[in-house]
Amino acid sequence: MAAPRKVTGKGGKRAAARRPAFVVGIGGSAGGLEALEQFFAHIPPSTGMAFVVVTHLDPDHKALLPELIQRVTAMPVREIEDGVRITPDTVLVMPPAYDVVIEADVLHLRPRSPRRTVHLPIDVFFRSLARERGQSAIAVVLSGMGTDGALGLRDVAEAGGRTLVQDPKSAAFAPMPRAALAAVPSAVVARADQLPAQLTVNIASIASIGGDTPAPAAAGAGRPLARVLDGVHRHTGYDLSRYKPSSIQRRVERRLVVHKLATLDAYATYLDASPEEAQLLLSELLIGVTQFFRDEEVFVTLRDVALPALLAAKDAPRTLRAWVAGCSTGEEAYSLAIVFREMLAHAHALDVAVQIYATDIDKHAIETARTGHYPHDIASQMSAERLADNFVRDDGGYRIRKELRETVVFAHHDLITDPPFTRLDVLCCRNVLIYFQSELQQMLMPRFHYALAPGGLLVLGPAESVTSAEELFTPIDPKGKVFQRIAALRPSSKHLELLRGVRPGSTTGAQAPRLEPTLAEAAHQIIVDDLAPVTVVINDRGDLLYSSRRATRYLEPPVGKVNVNIYAMAREGLGRHLGIAIRKAIERRRRVMLPDVLVRGDRGTYRVDLTVVPMTEPASLRGLLLVAFSEVPVRAGTATKGKQPRATRTTRAADRELAQTKAHLQNVVRDMEISQAQLEATNEELQSTNEELQSTNEEVTTSKEELQSMNEELVTLNTELEATNDHLATANDDLRNLLNSTKIPTLFLDNALRIKRFTNEATRIANVIAGDVGRMITDLTLKIAYHELARDVRSVIETLVSTEIPVTGLDGTRYAMRIHPYRTMDNLIDGVVITFFDVTSLRLAEEALAIRASDDAIARLLDRWPGMVYLRDLALQRDVYLNERARACLQAVGGAGERFESLFAPPSADDTARWLVRLEALRDGEVVTRMLHLRDSSGAYTPYRARESVITRSPTGAPTRVLSVIEAEFTPPVSGQTV
Repeated sequence: MAAPRKVTGKGGKRAAARRPAFVVGIGGSAGGLEALEQFFAHIPPSTGMAFVVVTHLDPDHKALLPELIQRVTAMPVREIEDGVRITPDTVLVMPPAYDVVIEADVLHLRPRSPRRTVHLPIDVFFRSLARERGQSAIAVVLSGMGTDGALGLRDVAEAGGRTLVQDPKSAAFAPMPRAALAAVPSAVVARADQLPAQLTVNIASIASIGGDTPAPAAAGAGRPLARVLDGVHRHTGYDLSRYKPSSIQRRVERRLVVHKLATLDAYATYLDASPEEAQLLLSELLIGVTQFFRDEEVFVTLRDVALPALLAAKDAPRTLRAWVAGCSTGEEAYSLAIVFREMLAHAHALDVAVQIYATDIDKHAIETARTGHYPHDIASQMSAERLADNFVRDDGGYRIRKELRETVVFAHHDLITDPPFTRLDVLCCRNVLIYFQSELQQMLMPRFHYALAPGGLLVLGPAESVTSAEELFTPIDPKGKVFQRIAALRPSSKHLELLRGVRPGSTTGAQAPRLEPTLAEAAHQIIVDDLAPVTVVINDRGDLLYSSRRATRYLEPPVGKVNVNIYAMAREGLGRHLGIAIRKAIERRRRVMLPDVLVRGDRGTYRVDLTVVPMTEPASLRGLLLVAFSEVPVRAGTATKGKQPRATRTTRAADRELAQTKAHLQNVVRDMEISQAQLEATNEELQSTNEELQSTNEEVTTSKEELQSMNEELVTLNTELEATNDHLATANDDLRNLLNSTKIPTLFLDNALRIKRFTNEATRIANVIAGDVGRMITDLTLKIAYHELARDVRSVIETLVSTEIPVTGLDGTRYAMRIHPYRTMDNLIDGVVITFFDVTSLRLAEEALAIRASDDAIARLLDRWPGMVYLRDLALQRDVYLNERARACLQAVGGAGERFESLFAPPSADDTARWLVRLEALRDGEVVTRMLHLRDSSGAYTPYRARESVITRSPTGAPTRVLSVIEAEFTPPVSGQTV
């Protein structure tokens, strides 16, 4: 066996200076050495990758794994030391009693915590690998027991890394690969000896399509990527076009690698013809990284600060409503339910009901969440007290307690297209917005504001914020990302533009906005701000959307409640003229100008030309109005011609103002007449509508009574179902306790010979665990000396005739195996029930009776034998039979209660061992001869020759009863003869 080589000297320094392109984490069981050997035997010695092996080891286990792996690979293999740097083409193996993490390409050892109930070293390393290496991380799960590695594998996939899993059918221990595939269905699956080829092809394909840097490929990937998303939409119904292209493209590239395709166009063509691939890609895109109490400080803030304040502010609250958007497999929803429960218990408000809606776009994740069952791994995500208070442990992991499960309702829901829940106290949307484009994030913020009740709480992820909606939410704990809803006085211009389709500041290109304006831009800005007329942009209701500098000369903020309407902000003398001009511009759909309008401001009176222009281009501004204020300059040169009389100037000004006033009044009168006619028509319509509403109200009242009646029926039916459910739960508990209390090994199989259920005692018959439910009975190792079980089960299913077969356990226990058809309530056959009754004592009693009967017949024949004959039981160490001469010898020489064998000279241990070996080697009917020394009444030993034969044997072939015939006379052997 070759010793593991150390990376030392100059070569080692050069290797340390190079950063491996990829880091491969390999998780498995220490008992799965065969899978590790097959994997490394097929890895080329120069791949440029670093390999880190993490297995389940007993803390006191002697570390031999490096030496065992070194036998099959040319790469140096060594045990990890704290602070060692990873190097290319090197295999590092985790030592016992430690966890290992990677930080800045350096491996650190952490002592295994003695308090942790479940040790999950693979998950610990995979998660650190995902954080450290991201897209250059590779996670491999090999044969092993339990579910360790599944959650870490999902983290690697979410970070953009590659995931490979050994085919469970080829694994010596399938639970770990099965759990990994359940967490990441899109992982590459192959036998352990085929995974290296998949790995090298994977890496080569990455290099051929541009490696892990998506920017170069993204420039020309728009159209093919759009084709891919269209294919997903067509096959699955999910529209992912508003997700961030970068995160989508990384996952699509992984599918290219799996199918060995070079371009997105080729993959889009393949996707068009494969609905199954669309589902796999969707599952890859919807991988949700979640765990219980992720970022625990957020939940501490909720429990200790935000929720108590929310509860205190509510008037006699009876129900707290919450919505967890993007709940994935339910960990976050249940975490929130636990926090609610702890908060209410501390506040002594146990009469307050909690209703949590948890939604996700992934239907498979919702199904997992509804079961409320999680692997043993979750013990590392919360304290032991919290785990015991809220979960029930079973053979497969932990199940959420019933009273907590009933507070959460899971539903399929698309956050983008489906309407939100309303009147919420808490809206938890953590690490969902980071996958959306910024415009979609801005659109969702007003929707969240609408969904929350006044004072409600918005909880976001650590990388998310409300920067685009600061007027809608105020931070309670910005670090923890907990925000409170505030009442918005009026939607901001930013939201108005968004609702109209205007995208302020958005850009479709990949270039970032320039920080410094160009010369043309600077000149244009000076012209607009300093030389051009003052302008504002309004909508048809007069709401201000944009204003240039110096607008306060003609508009002023109103006193009191904030109002950004131009009519409320117009200075004295401007209001009625604005109304006339804006109304005419809207009606005529063309430019309207009112000259020489008198405006009274803070610093005197101004004369302005008022212009209103309806905007039609670009399309994003269609429907808005541009209002321009051009100040009329004072005319010079009038002094040379002499001044006009003051009275004349005043009269002309009064005449102009009077004419404008008359025009305004005429417009008002005309508008009033039109309005009166419209009001009369409206009144008639309202009367007609009122009659229709009365009729509709009667129908609604009738429908309400019907709904109330139906609701009462549903409440009654629900009560009956709850009672039935409780009855079934009690019956199930009774049945389980009954089966376990009988101590009878029992197996339940379906028609395909798959295990449906088994009792605890069944482990005496077969190597079966909870994870084996659903496996074929032929896949299990049986502990009985019987190999026709599958044949007999099929015979019972075909003939519907029960059968009983005697079988013997490998430990010598004897069973009566009974196979009965399994009949359902509908009298259908749905498999068989196999029971094993322990009949060892009964069989021994029967054999004893048979032996006693046969002994009487033998005794009459052997009592006349001239020599001594005796039959002894080696297993029970007792005499079964002595003939008359042997009994006489025992009476004359031995004492009361002694066995006949006690008369022999005690043999040495070596002689006894050799004698037993010779007996085991005997075939039926053969005789072995040995020399015995028999004690006489004087205490002296006389040599005798004994011929011995094996009468019965155990199921394993060991002799159990031996018959010895001792000759009456003995002739000493000739010198040199072997007896």
